[in-house]
Amino acid sequence: MSPATIESKEPRTQPKLACRLRKKMQGRTASSPTAGEFELENLSTEPFEIEFDMSVLQYANLVVTASSGATVSTGHYGDIFSPMANAQKLRLNSGATFVGPISLFATVPAEKRLPGRYSVQAIFEYHGTRIISDPLIIDLPQ
Repeated sequence: MSPATIESKEPRTQPKLACRLRKKMQGRTASSPTAGEFELENLSTEPFEIEFDMSVLQYANLVVTASSGATVSTGHYGDIFSPMANAQKLRLNSGATFVGPISLFATVPAEKRLPGRYSVQAIFEYHGTRIISDPLIIDLPQ
């Protein structure tokens, strides 16, 4: 998988972060076609810190597109989390990754979860940096 696309207001010589989506392969939810994992990787030589008060994934969103090209997702993925008592920081050293479970159809209303092929992309936005994953293809069975 190639590194994610970086869009930022600051000029960069190399991407600072990459985000990726993949199907969950292990664990009790691995059999669900909508069970996934979100990966965030620090590609720079410097540590990268993310302050959060709900979850690191509060900065993530999922865009789900049907094979027709219509976007079927609504809302923002990060809205599913509740605030914690205290803010925390995630420190990713150079080359380090954060991996967390993600429900690939969490932003798709139940009535739009029809059998078929879908493309899912993660968008991670934090302090002016916007990272977009490569699309992940999901097949929802009958």
